[in-house]
Amino acid sequence: MSFTKLTTYRKIFIPGGFALRGGLQVTASAGTSTVTMDLPLLFLSDTTAIAPVVTGGEDGQSVSVRLDAWQAVYLHDTTMVLLPLVVASQELAVRMLVDFQADQAMTWTAPTEQITAWCQRWADALARELASTPNPSC
Repeated sequence: MSFTKLTTYRKIFIPGGFALRGGLQVTASAGTSTVTMDLPLLFLSDTTAIAPVVTGGEDGQSVSVRLDAWQAVYLHDTTMVLLPLVVASQELAVRMLVDFQADQAMTWTAPTEQITAWCQRWADALARELASTPNPSC
């Protein structure tokens, strides 16, 4: 059994006080209702986190926090970016985030089309890697 603590905010100490990081809103439909809530986050640093996907339940009566679908998140001052690629595990989400930050050609403030293209290249490379690895772990 595993334990994952998800939060919606993180207090960051800065000179003269503190700042709150988080507060990303997510909306999910459940039947005839729409639910808006803070996105649950698993913080990795003061500015990065991974987040489970939140969806409306198939029963039309619930909202689900999916632990089998994750995205990488960047939060800094007024900049909040969710990478537009959903992966199947926390491990892959962390790997994607680390690879994105290590790519000297990319920034979190790049145009959406450029970030989306990077995600596609990353997913393609991951698929090739997994296809060539017997019994991949992720």
